[in-house]
Amino acid sequence: MNINVLGEAVLGAGEADERFERVLEMIRRPEINYVSVKLSSIVSQIITIDRVGSLDRVAEKLRLLYREAEEHHTFVNLDMEEFRDLELTVAAFKRILDEAEFSSIAAGIVLQAYLPEAHAAFADLIGGPCRVTTGPVAPSKSDW
Repeated sequence: MNINVLGEAVLGAGEADERFERVLEMIRRPEINYVSVKLSSIVSQIITIDRVGSLDRVAEKLRLLYREAEEHHTFVNLDMEEFRDLELTVAAFKRILDEAEFSSIAAGIVLQAYLPEAHAAFADLIGGPCRVTTGPVAPSKSDW
């Protein structure tokens, strides 16, 4: 079952923390094996001109998210709200998968094919730490 905790971009740290906790709660549920997450709904203060700071804040949350997902055998798919999130989402995804702790996890990312920039992002992803697979991405928790 794929769960996408509804919500658009958050306005403050409290709202981001609340949404993040809701995602973690879904990950912990035994019947859930796949969650979709938008960075803009779990991290506050994503500032376009503060690329490094925003990436650091996002990466910190993703580490917690992926640790929880790995413990509970839940696939995490990163989605994005809008075009402006493309570069940050891809950069965060690559940064985390480059870290030794997360080098063997199964994780996903959504790229909107209608965006011309998405094609370059895809090429960048398959040339880096990511592996492209076909077929089911999230086995049931009973298969783990």
